[in-house]
Amino acid sequence: MLALLRPRPIAPEVIGGADRFEPLDRHARIVQEAVKLALGRQALQLRVDRAKLANQALQALASLLEPCPKHLSVLGSEGVHGLH
Repeated sequence: MLALLRPRPIAPEVIGGADRFEPLDRHARIVQEAVKLALGRQALQLRVDRAKLANQALQALASLLEPCPKHLSVLGSEGVHGLH
């Protein structure tokens, strides 16, 4: 009884041969290439975003090192600059 329920392997010639599946394989390769391209673009965008974040962090640090104009003043009539 179990032998009747078990599927038997079918030869490719009976199904229509390997030629029948070639269009499906071709379409699968096209989809695969599209996915690879999308993943490559995403990886590039992540690198660009990471570079932008690093640039923003460096600009923030650089702004901390710049003297603030409100602390500069001219002292006396000689024009000597100093920090308050």
